[in-house]
Amino acid sequence: MNKLRVYNIINPPNQGERYPVRNPKHGFFLIEAMAYSQLLDDSIDSNVFGLEIWEDNEWTDWYNEETGEDLDEYAQSEGWKLEVPEAIRKNG
Repeated sequence: MNKLRVYNIINPPNQGERYPVRNPKHGFFLIEAMAYSQLLDDSIDSNVFGLEIWEDNEWTDWYNEETGEDLDEYAQSEGWKLEVPEAIRKNG
């Protein structure tokens, strides 16, 4: 079993989708890519994303154990940034 997964809920309270990821960086870039693509979909009014880890026989929100940072804070401190194509920035 993969210990990390990304969740994406489109137009809550709908059911969400979950995607296994290799590590927090992979999860961050998957979330960013999905978020930008969903900006182009007029049927999406709201969405929720997150990274979960399997611990103690349950899924729980991931955070960096050393710093206590959540995924967004950790990505910022690591300098991770998705380069968005110009066409998406203009049309999104």
